[in-house]
Amino acid sequence: MKRVDLKHLIPMLGDIYEKKLEKDTSELSGKSKSIEERETKPLASFLMTYMVDHYGVKNIAKARLRQFIGSVMHWAESSRRVRNFAKLCGVWPGREHDYVRDLGDIFLHSLLHIIPKGAIKGVGEILKSHPDKELKCSCRQAVHSLVGMAKSCNLKQPRTYDCPLLASWLTPQQLLELVNRLLALTEDKACDCGAHLGFVSDPVDLDMFHEVVIDTLMDAVSQQETMLARTFTKFEGLDDDEGLAFDEYEAILNWAVPAAYTLEERQKQFKALLRSAGDEDNDGDIDNAGDFAIAVMRTTKNPLVHPRTTRRYWMLPWDLEV
Repeated sequence: MKRVDLKHLIPMLGDIYEKKLEKDTSELSGKSKSIEERETKPLASFLMTYMVDHYGVKNIAKARLRQFIGSVMHWAESSRRVRNFAKLCGVWPGREHDYVRDLGDIFLHSLLHIIPKGAIKGVGEILKSHPDKELKCSCRQAVHSLVGMAKSCNLKQPRTYDCPLLASWLTPQQLLELVNRLLALTEDKACDCGAHLGFVSDPVDLDMFHEVVIDTLMDAVSQQETMLARTFTKFEGLDDDEGLAFDEYEAILNWAVPAAYTLEERQKQFKALLRSAGDEDNDGDIDNAGDFAIAVMRTTKNPLVHPRTTRRYWMLPWDLEV
């Protein structure tokens, strides 16, 4: 099937973001949790929903989705906006493993607060009318969309930030370093950002801004995966057999996570990891350290996902008896 050309792909990305934001905010209506604090459908999973809604017939939607993903992978090298989308959906070549659903949630949360209130339905049109390198906004506003919109949020003081999901991946010092890198992207000359935002004195290329954020988070994901794989090798030999058994997974939780989980919860977590990571020899154990790390990242709500939860454990001496 012929790939989608870039001039049609860019508006399509905008429409996907728009429809995803509409769905998320409609589900949020009347609830106390913010869009970044509650469970939403991952952006990558939403693509099939979008295609079915758009084309109606499931088989046609599947074919169009394959065409769409192939087009994204083709154009990602030459278009920063497409490349960002590829990374958010876990299809950027070479970094497919450095994907978690949080990437899309953090990005969309930021986008929601950059766009003027009530203008979600204009997201697609804004992206369509502002191609690569031409989508600008206030850099400080974009930074605040990540770390907190309240007046009490001081960009020089991470303790005042209000970004629970982002902070689950980065330490306060890392957050401050990210903020400083983002502020350094501010262009020298003020400019008119268009009808959606108007004139700003501190413009930034929003696609470049988000690529820095996404790459920083993907690096954090990669680091967490490395630590999880290392943890696997430390604990898999507790019963003298290769592979990670349920009791060894329990030992990891007891060691690394301060929260307590019931036996039923732990069993459910392990079964989900086993399904995702695979059990080649059918012995009920997770066989591979790398597969275990990726499974943790892609399994909903596993307590080992976020560095904030496990950080104190990673700091302990690795030769400590378990």
